[in-house]
Parts: sequence; structure tokens; C-alpha cells
Amino acid sequence: MAHAVRLVALQPTRRALHPPHRHSARRRRRVSRTYLAAFLGANRSRLSARCDNWIFLLGSWGERQIFVPLERYILESVPESCRAVDMPNVGGIGDAKDIQTETVRASDQKLVKNQSYSDKMHSAAARGTTFTTGSGMTTIASQLYLARGSELNGIRSVRRELARYGRRLHFCYDKGVPGIRGVLPNYNFVHMPAFLAPASGKTKFEAEEAVENRGTARARYVVEVSYARVTEWALLADVVPAEEFHLMNSVWLFALGFANLVHHFLQPPPDAETPVQVARREARTMLDQASALGAAAQPTAVPPPAPALAPRAPNRPLQHLVAGYDKQPA
Repeated sequence: MAHAVRLVALQPTRRALHPPHRHSARRRRRVSRTYLAAFLGANRSRLSARCDNWIFLLGSWGERQIFVPLERYILESVPESCRAVDMPNVGGIGDAKDIQTETVRASDQKLVKNQSYSDKMHSAAARGTTFTTGSGMTTIASQLYLARGSELNGIRSVRRELARYGRRLHFCYDKGVPGIRGVLPNYNFVHMPAFLAPASGKTKFEAEEAVENRGTARARYVVEVSYARVTEWALLADVVPAEEFHLMNSVWLFALGFANLVHHFLQPPPDAETPVQVARREARTMLDQASALGAAAQPTAVPPPAPALAPRAPNRPLQHLVAGYDKQPA
């Protein structure tokens, strides 16, 4: 238990991990329990109960590392890959992960056997629904449930957390859940790939739809990366045996929270805006106002072309902002 408390309290440094985190790294490499018992100096027969206590403590710790940050932090962390495909306000990228489990064979648990069948895995599985930011930070994670449950019900189970997203933020989800916008508490806009409708005669995508689908899939890739980090842990990497079902949910939450920690997603935003952030905000505001005024003043008829004039130097304040913005590192 002493090792468990130290493992919860300490954080990894930039150069290396503290000794308790190295214990977790050994656990991630799928070492045997005999090796782990010898490394910790514990009896192998008592290792199972001790690891069970660890996992429950780490699961509660990992759940505290998963939260919805400030809206300003989410918008500032949107990557250029999302901005390039016209998704500058994306705040939540969601999906569901199926973890293959051992099929329950007990005659008195036939209902559990039927409800745990996954159409994705074609076997028994447990399903979890998560949402990440555009940069890859997991902000919402549901408890694991039987894979026969729909993804829409999984989203309903985290409505309380989804309500923390303001209406300005957008979501991105797979086309397997077409009614997701009606479930969101604030009815946020949802980026979703286009559908095919063979019954209506639409058997292929148009050129614009193909480009949008490619951009949406590229933006949704970060949630798949978070699932790859989950399956690095030994318990969730292969088929989970029945005797370890009670540990799955804690490992699931710990893996997601641990990924937020080691990938530096938990760095809090500053209490006050830095000069660089002020310059960026003012430059964006000026550009938005100029675009709005230009669109409002644009005539309906096309005027004759104006004679060529010498280029005019930009105003001094805007030039100062742009110059200061370019000097900052990306």
C-alpha cells in the first residue's frame, strides 16, 4: 500500500520517471507476476490482493485527471489540422471503444452473455465512451458497460459532463450515431461524415463530401490514439479473463488519466493573458471585424475594375501586432 500511495502522489519528470512510475512501466511491459513479486520483494501468493488494492486506488486517481477544461484553453489548443479543415471551434471528439472479454458461460448468467456481445468484435466485450479535445486530451470518459448497449445510450450516460461544453464549442463524432445532436444538453453543432443512401439513389459521394469526410477523419484520429494508449496496459491488451472483470473499469480510467498526465495535457492555463495571447486575440478581433465590414459593404453588382494603385502600407497598430505575432515560436 505504501507503493500505491507514492504512485498516486508523484508525477513523472521530463527526463525520467520516478521509481513508482517505473513499477507501472514494468506492469505495462506485460511482465510475469513472479518477476513483479520479486521486484517488489513481496510473496507471489499475496501479490494478487495487493495489486487489486493498487488498481482501485489508481482508478479513482485517474478519474480525477479526466475533466473538461476552460473553454479558452480548449480553443487555444485546437491544432492546425482541425483549423485547416474548417473546424476551428471543435472542443470534443467522441467515439466508443470495445474491449474484448471472455464469454460468460454460466447457465444463470445468460442475459449477461447476450448483452455483452459486440457487433464490432464479434465476441463478448465491454464498451466505453470517451471525448477528447482536438489536441488529444481526454475530457470525458464513461464507465464501462456491456457492449450490446448502443453508443447513443453511452453518450446519454455522460450528459452531465457534456453540459460543461458551451454552445460555442463544436463536437465531432462518427456517422454511426446520427441522432447525437438531440442528446447533447446544449445542442452543439456536430461535425459528422456524410452518409450514403442507396435506397434514395445516392451510391457514391460527391467531390466536396469526399474532401469533408477526409478532413473529419483526420481530425478524429486523436481519439483513436487515446485508445491505443489504453491497450498498452496488460489487462486491456488481450482478452480480459472473467476473474478480472472487477478490475476493468479502474484500469480503463487509470489508463486515460495517466495518458493525460504523461503527455502534459494537465498544464493549467495562466490566470492572466500573456502579451502574446493578447496580441493574438486583438489580431483575430480586428480581422473578424474587417471581414464582417467587407462582407456588409460588398455591392450586389460587379463594378468595373479599378485602376491599379500603388500598395498602401498597413496601419501602424496592425503592423506591430503582426510583427510581434510572427516572432513568437509556433
